Amino acid sequence: MKTLGIIGGMGPLATADFYMKLVMMTDAKQEFEHIHTIIDSDPGIPDRSAFIKTGVNDPTEFLVKSLKRLEDSGAEVIAMPCNTAHYFYDTLSANTKLEFINMIDETIKHALSICSSTERIGLLATSGTYDSKIYEASAIRSGFNLIVPPDHIKQQLMQLIYALKNGKTDQMEILKQEVYDYLDTQNLDAWILGCTELPIILKDVIMKYNMIDSTLVLAQTSILAVGAKLKKD
Repeated sequence: MKTLGIIGGMGPLATADFYMKLVMMTDAKQEFEHIHTIIDSDPGIPDRSAFIKTGVNDPTEFLVKSLKRLEDSGAEVIAMPCNTAHYFYDTLSANTKLEFINMIDETIKHALSICSSTERIGLLATSGTYDSKIYEASAIRSGFNLIVPPDHIKQQLMQLIYALKNGKTDQMEILKQEVYDYLDTQNLDAWILGCTELPIILKDVIMKYNMIDSTLVLAQTSILAVGAKLKKD
């Protein structure tokens, strides 16, 4: 079994959620059957959405350093549980010979495995992910168009994400209700959670709105990539 390296810290709760899903989804009957995992969690990586919007405070150098630390520590497969950071995926991939899982492409593939290409699939994400259009580009390559919410819902999502990142969870309930009210007006077949904080924030309504958890998709893909087996339902 190969060693998995995780570029983490974006944010720490999202990294912890990914690792929890990795452990829970691995078919391991004994402790020693779990995946050898190396996590480089650097919360000091500059804000990805802010850079995509302004071009200021480029996180690329920090991401490459995290990647190199994982290489030096013996990682053989790389996962990065941050959707927005996949804006830098091509640059990072060019800086390593290791297998580097593309979270965006894997999530789109999973969406197509549960929804036909003609069905309506929406995207809930950060402003950086929307601005970069990394999900839209992947969807178009797969033959369909993603539906994105209006600007006021995008803003609500960013407020929710930063509330979780900054520990201001008391502000989240009203913001969540406004998002739910919007989702109730839509008639989509599924919603991609294109931010690793969103499966934590919206965990109670994932089934109700048929939400595709990109963190879970990455965990499942990582398990198979290192040569382990998925736990059966």
